[in-house]
Amino acid sequence: VIPFANSDDMLFTLRGRSHAMRLSPSQGDEGTLVEIDVASANTGPGRWRCRFGDIVVRGRVVSTNRVACPAPAGHGTVKVTVAGPLRDDAFGTSDAAFTFVAAPRVLSLSPIMGWTAGGYVVDVRLSQNVQSCMCRFDDLSVEGTVSDDTVRCRAPPLKEGTTSVRVTCGTGVHELRVRRPAEAFSTQPARGSERGGSLISIKGRNFPNVASLHCVFGGVSVPARWESDGRVTCAAPSRGYPGSVDVTLVSDGLPAHTTTATYTYTQHSVVDSITPGRSSHLGGELVSVRGAFFDASAKLRCAFGGLQVPASLINSTLLKCAAPARPPGLVSLQILVDGLVA
Repeated sequence: VIPFANSDDMLFTLRGRSHAMRLSPSQGDEGTLVEIDVASANTGPGRWRCRFGDIVVRGRVVSTNRVACPAPAGHGTVKVTVAGPLRDDAFGTSDAAFTFVAAPRVLSLSPIMGWTAGGYVVDVRLSQNVQSCMCRFDDLSVEGTVSDDTVRCRAPPLKEGTTSVRVTCGTGVHELRVRRPAEAFSTQPARGSERGGSLISIKGRNFPNVASLHCVFGGVSVPARWESDGRVTCAAPSRGYPGSVDVTLVSDGLPAHTTTATYTYTQHSVVDSITPGRSSHLGGELVSVRGAFFDASAKLRCAFGGLQVPASLINSTLLKCAAPARPPGLVSLQILVDGLVA
């Protein structure tokens, strides 16, 4: 008894001369499993054969009027025919042809690093287009989806260390470095100007120290610096308008396994006037700074010629700071909001 793929106990045989109508895939190398749709086929007892050119192989039943055979070694393009199980069952006619091609080579793997928890997408790029394929992570097989020359598989849970990645439709092995899942918890500071530029720390755990490390603010990626396995730093990119975005870390092309980190862009502060325009070199005189969008949650400071002093927020349009003691002379006065010049 030869079971169908759906496990129903059915039998398949060919009576008379069969006709191979079409097959899939239409090309491959030795061992490629080829499914063949045949006409003039009926269910019944017996076994059957496939012939690729002059080479005969045995196969298996897939469904009514469809058989599957492994391609033998060969070259060029050959006709594929099917015959019934009996000695006098002749091979039939055919509209189906199979082309032997060299097995594709694995060219690249992306990402090259993964988390033990699995669940992320791995793309395997091959030297030529393929039609169907599976991925193997060490001894674990995973169904793949094919787009031209790329096989995409979702990684299963894996042990920490190095995992060999292969595909059933190609030759070659690439290694996937498997680490404990990186998790991003928070940003510090958690807010800054819409113009960007603020130095931000992302805090979390299991951050890998790799060359390709990026912070991603609402889809915008910027380079990151690894400080420890629980902290990376990066400069917030410009956004151009206020609002909150999700923040994550991308290591060697792989986003953090989980993230709860967010960052809020605030309206950029504007300075309109500073009074008085002069004071004693002994310092102590209060200077009033008028403008717009001064943020109570931001760190505000006045810088007199580079010498910084704390600023007191009166309201969103007014802040005050005490001029420090300095030698007589003209200095520039800048207002710093979270370290950035307003």
